[in-house]
Amino acid sequence: MIDKSIINKIAIELGLKPKTVENAYKAFWFYIKSTIEEMPLKEKIKEEEFLKLRTNYNLPGLGKLICPYDKYIKVYNKYSSKNAKDKED
Repeated sequence: MIDKSIINKIAIELGLKPKTVENAYKAFWFYIKSTIEEMPLKEKIKEEEFLKLRTNYNLPGLGKLICPYDKYIKVYNKYSSKNAKDKED
């Protein structure tokens, strides 16, 4: 959670209520989380389909949150083989 002193400082700078600033901050992260969860990443998809998805987010002050196709395939293969082993046991 974000520090209340930071929320208060930003609220004063922008002339807003602290709750409004906190809600905007939470909405920003909720949007990113929900759009990532909506992606069909638990299924193996082809690169062409993957490239149509929004898998990169620029976070001002933090940098970029990215997921390139090659990393997606590595993680997908890792978890799909793990799940197959679990089903065998």
